[in-house]
Amino acid sequence: MISWLLAYKKPWVWVILHILLGYFSTLTPSVIIAYFYLVLFTSIRAFTSPKSNITLTILIAYLVPLEIICRMAQTSPFIPYELSKYLLFVLLVIGIFSGRNKGRIGLIMLILLLPALTIDLSNEVHFKDLVFNVLAPINLCLGVIYFYKQRIDIHRIKNILIALVLPLISALIFTYIKTPDYDDIDFQLGANVETTGGFGSNQVSTVFGLGMFLMFFLWYKRISLSGSRFFDGALLFLFVLQGLLSFSRGGMIGGALAILVFLFFEFRRKEPNKEYKKGIGKYLIPSVFLVLSTIWIANDITEGKLLLRYQGETEGTIAGSKEKDLNSITTNRADIFEGDVLLFSQNPFGVGAGASKYLRVTQNGVVSHIEFSRLIAEHGYLGLLFFGILTIIPFYAFAKKNRSSMKGFMVALFFLAWYTTFHAATRNFVTPLLIGISLITVINDKTPIPRKQAQ
Repeated sequence: MISWLLAYKKPWVWVILHILLGYFSTLTPSVIIAYFYLVLFTSIRAFTSPKSNITLTILIAYLVPLEIICRMAQTSPFIPYELSKYLLFVLLVIGIFSGRNKGRIGLIMLILLLPALTIDLSNEVHFKDLVFNVLAPINLCLGVIYFYKQRIDIHRIKNILIALVLPLISALIFTYIKTPDYDDIDFQLGANVETTGGFGSNQVSTVFGLGMFLMFFLWYKRISLSGSRFFDGALLFLFVLQGLLSFSRGGMIGGALAILVFLFFEFRRKEPNKEYKKGIGKYLIPSVFLVLSTIWIANDITEGKLLLRYQGETEGTIAGSKEKDLNSITTNRADIFEGDVLLFSQNPFGVGAGASKYLRVTQNGVVSHIEFSRLIAEHGYLGLLFFGILTIIPFYAFAKKNRSSMKGFMVALFFLAWYTTFHAATRNFVTPLLIGISLITVINDKTPIPRKQAQ
């Protein structure tokens, strides 16, 4: 099936397929379970063809994001809850041992993570704590090793982006079907699971923020996902609307910031012809107008509570019974961060992977939402060095891509992945997968992506 995705003929068929997957997954998890294993087993050639790195890369980009719809449909134990972590680990290891291992800096980062696996000052860490907290950063390292300097044609980059978006469409449809009539929802100034299919709003907001960014890029660049520009615009609208109505702010803010980063680099580009300048007015303004209109509609649906939510207000601050401060604005993340920093100051070599939630004075028993603070608390100075290397990778990787038409997109993709660690740690596939993809070297990139008119 991955070979069909590489060809990507009859785009409407693919979009309808994923709409149907989302619909039937609300009725029974067996549909998405069967589909996942069908794709996996029919793509076995990706494991055995060392020269076909693009096939394995597309397989990774497509299968890993299916995690969100699998979690929504409650496919465990047939498909593990932590699907992306196990699957990404296996596929990346296969790719690395097939000879695609240019990113040696990823190996250094991996070594920095290992000592904390031998420490547990809490004596309460279980295997599931290690999987939850450490496997994603390990996958991040493997992603750097596998994807860094992987040379992929600019036209194949389009296939990767489409592979990323399609599973998110299934998740989007799932939430819309599960969402009650908007008039029947009592929107409060907190995260709303009624609009996220009953699933974790922070994770849904994170992937819908990614969906918003990817659809904005595709729509702005006139890269057709469905074969219809109108329908692609409708998907962008739906990602923004449902993401906003989750009332979980981190993911949508991340998507919006990624769009701004991308546009910043777009404005700085120097094109050899006037097509670029014409595109700014012809395609950018409608794209921005569509996003802003959706924000206005979402705020109207919630009777103004959406903007209050994004201003950091809560029911308590509105009633005057609670003071508006950094902790209330960040939904207790400031407390968790403070507790992790205190652990670091007391244990500069770390308390051990997965142990911080058991030892933290503030928000004890709560897993960290900020990967930086978790790293320094559990890995100590090595965690600080790890995050420092992660932060400077783009300055080195993108330094020689000043003339690339994809530089702005790749930087924005990296930024979105990096920013996600500050509100969702590394809970899902977004950070390890996107950081890896952002490090791909795009070839045949002297001209912009062809803007073929959508049919």
